[in-house]
Amino acid sequence: MANRACSTICSLSILGNSVCGLDYANWCRVFHSLILPILTYGFPLYSTQRHIINLLNILQVAQNDVVHKISGCFKTTPIIPLHYLTAIPPIKFTIKKLTSQFKIRITNLPLTHLLRTITTFNPAADWHLSTNPETALTHILPTHSPFFTFPSHPSQSKWVHPQVRDNTVFAINPTTKESTQSLICLPPHNSYSIFIRVLTVPSPPFAAGFVVYQGERLVHSGTMRAPTRPGTLLQALLQGLTYTSFSNEIRIFIPDRSTSASVFLTSKHPFLFLSCAIIDQMIAFLSAHPLHSINFFRYSVKWAGLPGKMVFEEFTNREQHIIFPIPPPSLLCLKDVLLQDLQDEYIHTIRLARIWQSITMPDGRPPPFIQGALSRKDHRTYAAASQLASGHAFHKPYSDEF
Repeated sequence: MANRACSTICSLSILGNSVCGLDYANWCRVFHSLILPILTYGFPLYSTQRHIINLLNILQVAQNDVVHKISGCFKTTPIIPLHYLTAIPPIKFTIKKLTSQFKIRITNLPLTHLLRTITTFNPAADWHLSTNPETALTHILPTHSPFFTFPSHPSQSKWVHPQVRDNTVFAINPTTKESTQSLICLPPHNSYSIFIRVLTVPSPPFAAGFVVYQGERLVHSGTMRAPTRPGTLLQALLQGLTYTSFSNEIRIFIPDRSTSASVFLTSKHPFLFLSCAIIDQMIAFLSAHPLHSINFFRYSVKWAGLPGKMVFEEFTNREQHIIFPIPPPSLLCLKDVLLQDLQDEYIHTIRLARIWQSITMPDGRPPPFIQGALSRKDHRTYAAASQLASGHAFHKPYSDEF
């Protein structure tokens, strides 16, 4: 596959060179649509093996030809600066990202799917089924089977119930704000109120807290952690619903509209299993008595006189002093994981520290003249800027033009 990628790169030379031809955006489109699928073909079959450094080196050499052609630099130009200038990471990080995506996809498949059963039940295999040999694909398969729910038909993507009312669809104006604050300040003694909110700063992993009130009495409170903000809010809501079985009415106060939309959404989305679990809790509560009801309201954490303010402040102070362990790559944002791996890899490379500092700004972006060269949409200008940034160019021919 590396040889095939190299031959494809040679045939693409007719599309342009460092002087004329395709611009940077079109070269990147060609790379991601033609070259990268060839380089990553069949990656699940070897990406989890221990000794794959030799295979990755072969693929990296093939990718270096593409990076040099896209940037318009010489073949002897150091490849590390060009990875930053072209926004094309080394192939080992791309393989790691695709492997994490493949793991997430397999995890979200039903247990009867062919990718989940081919390693345990394969009538065409030569080995005995009780042997269950260990392969690269068995490493990717999840060790535990999470709760799986088939999404509903697109025509019935939203769950509705006559005893459930979603008041978050209304915008917060003076009228709705006054009515919501009156419900918060004067709750009935036989109703339960659940308040959820995010506690930590916007960076994974997130933490959300919940407080449950029966009338004006605090019944329960707690915190939940998750790698995403919507996920931690839904988990906090699910945990709060488990303590509201002895009431006639449940009032759920959420800080944003997107959380309530995810609760009622039964079509395919990343938090379908949490939505189905919350819906099951609400159905169990509503079916217990015909007078039971559930109402969703939207509130702002900046409102004065909110119940549980001291509890949320205590949770926030406690969460800020907790050193969170790093979640596995499959749970974090894959883009953030890739960028973090790149940064860790190159920061510890002392020999290339000067190059990294010379071609990037303090915020990690390329220098302004690289961004200006990209805005020109001229490959000759960008190639000259890349050569100057990498310190590997004939400066004189381009000095008059710049």
